[in-house]
Amino acid sequence: MTIEYASPRLACAVVDDVHLAVHGPDDPDATDWEGYLGAARKILETYETPRVLVYTLGGGPSGTQRSMLNKINEGLSPRVAVMLESRMARGTVTALSWFNPSIKAFSLTEIDKALAHLELTGDVAGRVKRQLDRLKIALNESSRG
Repeated sequence: MTIEYASPRLACAVVDDVHLAVHGPDDPDATDWEGYLGAARKILETYETPRVLVYTLGGGPSGTQRSMLNKINEGLSPRVAVMLESRMARGTVTALSWFNPSIKAFSLTEIDKALAHLELTGDVAGRVKRQLDRLKIALNESSRG
């Protein structure tokens, strides 16, 4: 399992048909978002409708960045689990659910519920958990410079 992109604001990877992203407290910049979109494009080369797991400490894409992602996902309704604590961010997830009813918010401690929403079990769920832990470490190491 490799990390596709890592910066102090965003780290992302792909495990099978699951696109993982870990956001720090700050929003991704243009370079970060291009790294994220690169991983999204890569997974769409193999899987028609990937699943997405997002873990955020507060950072998240701007409206423009979300529009860029929507263009890539046009016509798709990927199953998405967003792990977060911010009430404001939960409101954003609710707004996104109007366009994609398969997106759902979870607290940062609800990994098993998030994986169940993504319909992940067994070995794949275990690999996703391990990669999520690696991404958190990569984000932390990137922020230390």
